[in-house]
Amino acid sequence: MAPSSNLRLFFALELPDEVTRHLGNVTKKLYLYRLPNIKWVNRQNIHLTLKFLGSTPDNMLDSLNAVTQTVVASVSPFTLEIEGIGTFPRMSRPRILWAGVRGNLEAMFDIKNRLDQALETQGFAKDQRPFSPHLTIGRINYQLSPQELERLHQAIQEINNLSPVYMPVNAVSLIESRLTRDGAVYSKTAGYEFGAI
Repeated sequence: MAPSSNLRLFFALELPDEVTRHLGNVTKKLYLYRLPNIKWVNRQNIHLTLKFLGSTPDNMLDSLNAVTQTVVASVSPFTLEIEGIGTFPRMSRPRILWAGVRGNLEAMFDIKNRLDQALETQGFAKDQRPFSPHLTIGRINYQLSPQELERLHQAIQEINNLSPVYMPVNAVSLIESRLTRDGAVYSKTAGYEFGAI
């Protein structure tokens, strides 16, 4: 029997094409504000993380599949809204640029809590930090000048006036993250449709 290897895994909601196009338009608008030192996330890599598992033995995949299928079997599809952008940790010292997630948050929190409970039975600790749903679209690795902060503030005000884009949610994905010199490379390991037994 071959020894098991570890996979770096997380559960997420993948984005439909309409949402990735919308986020591409948002980043194009941000380019116009001359904010050159933001490292943009490739829009094909943007997802809504529900639960980060970290380094996980590959021989656990069968049990992860089983508990996740049980979790999603009684979940109904729902709709989220992607609207506005903001920063973490705060506007005066931004490090992360994010797109906001609204809509049927109760349904999303419900599936997140169900996943947490089911995964705890598999040895994965519950998240200690409160769940703050967002889509990371860029990272800032240096202190912005006052002029750049002002331009960023103006860009956020403009983008926050855009209409929301709707995101139907009908499945959860288990994704592997492989770290490379050029950044993380994501590949879908499994998908779990809601209501499927």
